[in-house]
Amino acid sequence: MAIVHDYLIQMGGAERVVGVMAEAFPNARIFTSITDTSRLLPEFSGRRITNTWLNAVPGARKHFKKFFMVYPTAFRSLKPIDADVTWISSSGYSKWVRLDRQTTSICYCHTPPRFFWEPDDYLSHEISSAFLRAVARRAVSRLQRLDYSCAQKIDFFIANSRCVQARIKQYYHRESEVIYPPVDVKRFSVQQEADDYYVVISRLVGYKRIDLAVGAFNRLKKKAPDCG
Repeated sequence: MAIVHDYLIQMGGAERVVGVMAEAFPNARIFTSITDTSRLLPEFSGRRITNTWLNAVPGARKHFKKFFMVYPTAFRSLKPIDADVTWISSSGYSKWVRLDRQTTSICYCHTPPRFFWEPDDYLSHEISSAFLRAVARRAVSRLQRLDYSCAQKIDFFIANSRCVQARIKQYYHRESEVIYPPVDVKRFSVQQEADDYYVVISRLVGYKRIDLAVGAFNRLKKKAPDCG
């Protein structure tokens, strides 16, 4: 088995899914675009990780989002992956990796890339310059078509939620099965005697739109959610 992921830089929910897969298949090869070895989860300790040439570009780890136009080229530069099964964890570019014709490809889709399929909303939070947004928007329209083409070459799609399942159907015209991501529920407990309490667990980045959740609670005159 081979495991492919967009990048191993920020250790969020998607990376925890990949960590679980890495533990389940200790002999699987891992491929990605860029790795920040100082932030890797313990599940990746001692594992051989193959990166693209982008890993050697100065500033790529710190400003990885600004390189979104070159990730497709970086993944295509890897040699075709020769494995019985290739498990692709993707919310971005890892679907663009080249595969041997004999491999069975399974894509665990966290979401179709927002910058391809919801570009106006995504780019407005990531690029402040109106001129640069317009340039990026034109480039994204072509990459969107190529992303669709890459999705048609995947043998099986798995969605991490019903919401993502609907996006896969809408954007890729593909069916998928829902398998929820692994969560360590033992970390949480419910307090029986407590007032109404709400929490949003997310990275505080613009495209997550935490402001919409806060605004909704303000309009409903409920306690605004704490953001974790």
